[in-house]
Amino acid sequence: MPLALPLMVLSAIRMPLYGSWQNHPRRGSSAAASSASPPVHLLSKEPGILCNKDACTETPIYLTTDPATADPGLVCELQEGLHMDGQVVWACGKIEDGEGNGGSAAVMAARSGEVTMSGRVDVSDLGLTMEDLDKVLDPALLGGIDSSGYQSSSRVAGQDDQGVAWSETIDEIEAILRLPGLRGQPTAAIAVDFTDTTCVVTAFGMAVWTCVLIDEVEGSSTSWSVEDGPETVPAIRVRATKRRSARWSGFLQQVGENSIL
Repeated sequence: MPLALPLMVLSAIRMPLYGSWQNHPRRGSSAAASSASPPVHLLSKEPGILCNKDACTETPIYLTTDPATADPGLVCELQEGLHMDGQVVWACGKIEDGEGNGGSAAVMAARSGEVTMSGRVDVSDLGLTMEDLDKVLDPALLGGIDSSGYQSSSRVAGQDDQGVAWSETIDEIEAILRLPGLRGQPTAAIAVDFTDTTCVVTAFGMAVWTCVLIDEVEGSSTSWSVEDGPETVPAIRVRATKRRSARWSGFLQQVGENSIL
């Protein structure tokens, strides 16, 4: 049964409503170069209900603090009163027009600013009450949301190779490291060592790349594996349990000064 989320329906019945529809920057583009880009959170594996001024549609729901990070073709609606890390939250999803096409003229008009609803919207089939719209979103639900992004594996200023692809929940952090300096090296020669605050990659027993983690992990919970990756660059997958339940919005705080790659 589709998940009907009160906070998503909120944007359909309150007025005035502000909306924005913008494209997600492609990986490797200048817009995506900053490692500080806000992540996009998948709210649930089950679809929710997202509404704009014209329609309500069942769709996977993504949350972000910057609609510019949403994928192309998604419509983002501001969720008034909902904040994440001190910033306003946008709910994004695919809203079809009457002919089954996303991004109709009416939907795209949301980019221009205020949207005033011309009539009443019947949401009786959703089984909601006004009390439902005032409820605080369950923290346990937010805790299960996966977020992800990219960071540079290089210490060189301005060189963002997006060599660190990270993903997290509130309790776990995972990253796939693709270090260009390891191109052509056999996977069997690569290993990973963790401390509570650092991650060290070794090749043939020599430390070649290190980083300081954003926060502490449980050293006994760490795991890693290495497999062949595209363009002969090994893909190093690391995973750990966070010592404190919190959002990191990244994997590394900085690349270690003793990194030789």
